[in-house]
Order: sequence, then C-alpha cells, then structure tokens
Amino acid sequence: MVSPIVGDAFGQERVMRDSARLLEADGHEVFFLGERALGTLPARSLLVPGLSKLNRFTPSANARQIENDVLDFAAAAHPDVVHFVEQFDPRIMNALSRRYPAVLTAHTVAPTCPASGRVTTNGACQSKSGWSCLLGHQQQKCLSHFKNDFYRAHAIYEYQRKRAATRRLNFILANSRYTENLLHHDGWSKVRFVPNPVFVPNLSKREVEAVPLLVTTSRLHPLKGIGTLLDALSGLKDRRWQLWVCGEGPERARLEEKVQNYDLKDRVRFLGQVAYEKAGEIVSKATVLLQPNVGPETFGLSVAEASSRGISVLTSNLPALNEIIEDGVNGFLCPPGDSHTLRDRLVKVLESSELQKRFAENGPRLMRERFSPASHLEATLAVYRECTDTLLRAA
Repeated sequence: MVSPIVGDAFGQERVMRDSARLLEADGHEVFFLGERALGTLPARSLLVPGLSKLNRFTPSANARQIENDVLDFAAAAHPDVVHFVEQFDPRIMNALSRRYPAVLTAHTVAPTCPASGRVTTNGACQSKSGWSCLLGHQQQKCLSHFKNDFYRAHAIYEYQRKRAATRRLNFILANSRYTENLLHHDGWSKVRFVPNPVFVPNLSKREVEAVPLLVTTSRLHPLKGIGTLLDALSGLKDRRWQLWVCGEGPERARLEEKVQNYDLKDRVRFLGQVAYEKAGEIVSKATVLLQPNVGPETFGLSVAEASSRGISVLTSNLPALNEIIEDGVNGFLCPPGDSHTLRDRLVKVLESSELQKRFAENGPRLMRERFSPASHLEATLAVYRECTDTLLRAA
C-alpha cells in the first residue's frame, strides 16, 4: 500500500490501516510505502523522503534516487497488487504499474478535480475536468488558492499528468456511490465500488454529560459548514448545551471571532487536532454529533463512526453523507447552509429521549448492514483477484 502517511492517522490513512489489518487477519502480507510516519510504524514499511512531494521541479538526481528506492522495495516485497491510497508523481505510478497490477482508491475527488474540491453538486465543476476547469473557475472561484493563472495552469498540467498515469492502473476504487458516479461522469470506466469499513464497537452503557454535549469533528474548512452551526446555536442561548470542536484548519480564526461576536465563548471549546483514540472517547460522550456541510463529502467517516456508536447525528443532505444517514432513522439530514432547520432539528433531538433511543438503536444496525468490515474485505479481495486474473490471462 502506497500512501504519503504511514501509521496511525485520520481519514484515508485510517481506512488504509483498517483495510490492511483485515487483509493480514485473512492471511495476506501487507507492505507499506510512504513518506512519513504518524504514530506506530507498521513492521513491513519503508519511508522514502520526498516521495509525495516529487514533481517536475525535483532535481533529476533526487528523483532517480526516490524512484530507485521505491522499485528496490517493491522488488523485495514482490507484491501481487500495488494499492495506491493517493495519486503520486506519474514517474512513481508508471514505474510500479508497469511491473505490477495496481489500483487507486479515490478517497478524495482529486482524480476528477485539479482543486480536489468539486465544490458544488451541480454546475460548472460537474463537467469533465481538465483545461475547461480554467473556465469553471471564472464561475466557481474553485482555483482561488493558486496565486494566479500561471499557477492554475501549472496545477491543471500536473493534474493531467497524474490523470494519464492513473488511467494506466487496473482499477480505480470508489468508496461511495457518489464517488463512483462522479468518476463515471468524468469519463473513468474501470471503476469498482469498495465502501470504507466501519467497525461497530461493543456498546456498553454510555457516559452521558450532565449538560448536553454537542460535538463536531472535522477540518475547519468553509465546506464543513461550522459557521452555519454557530449561526444555529446563537439562537439557543436559553438552553443548556456545550459544543466541542475537534479539528484544525484555515477557518479557525474566523470561527473563533464568530463565537466571540455571538457571546458563546463560555459554551464553545476549540480542541484543535485531537488524536484518533481521544476523538473517539469524546464522540462517545456526545449527545449529538453535527457535521453541517455546505459541500459534498466522498464518504464521511466521522459521521459513520458516530452512528456506529449509537450517537444521534445531524448532517447535511449532501453526498455521500446521505448514504450514511437515513433521515429520521439514525439521524437527521438538513438542507445545507440552513441554520434555522439545523436549529429546529437539534432542538427536536435534545427534547426527545425517544428519538435519541431510536437513533442509538438504528445507527449501529445500519452501519453493520452497509459498511461491514467483512464486506469491505470481500470487495477488496475481489478487485485484487480481478487484477491478478487479468495478468494471468495476459501471460
């Protein structure tokens, strides 16, 4: 498995580690190739400095050294399949995919978007990606984080290079139906649906806070909609509640200012980046987990994990969050950016122990049905077998 980060982390790296553990428990050997470690480094691992930062401007001697290190490690491991967790420089992807069957899991929309954003569920950025994205930017401003048109053009050029390398892989794996549809819409044909595994813990009697605890766990980015949540909570000052915000990001200063302006500083705590295990402990104490996105997610792991713990979830009616939460069954889906509906639904949950009980019972059941580790393992192995069968037929 090839990933920028190896070890214990959040998001796609966490899914990679969970997937690897399932494979190992099933009797398969898994090797890890990355650039840096976070937490405990797996035994069969190699860290290659500069691996994920390799680009056209990397000095040729350094680039050759990185490529040689990667190929030497692969030759020693002799993998049946190389599984990329993220797109890398085309030289790395091509070097490995020419020698071994290879797949990529699209944990983000990077294979379909130079900005890795797909900021709306309709409009310009739903057309096929590429140089047309410069025109789409005129409407969506989705490439604004690049300094000027030169940098935007360079980003699209690099995107096209990675896209060409990705097309040489055996398959690209989609972790949600939304991602699968997006890939098909953008012209990808060799797509396989492999949903993320969600582990349902053994649920004991939960430790409930005396004051209702509201929790949000996400990167502090405009698309996560934390500002909408604060707007909703500003109208609930007459009620008892506290909000813990787990995560870091570019929105933090603006959100802290908003808390100050709403006079909520005694109610809202910004905890910063929290270790995975600690975040799980916090979510387990929550009355409600809120993820009021104004933009889509390729999956929504924090939402799925909260529901697996029997926590009531309020999120937006957006892909792929609406593949995880069934409105009125294991949580509520709210219109994105609608603070009034979010507030009303939150009050409804806080006032109804019966509703909380229903969500607590249905959440773990739905997660087992839709995202069981066993089904993830089965789908992953089916793709791997398809890769190796193709190789045998070609031979």
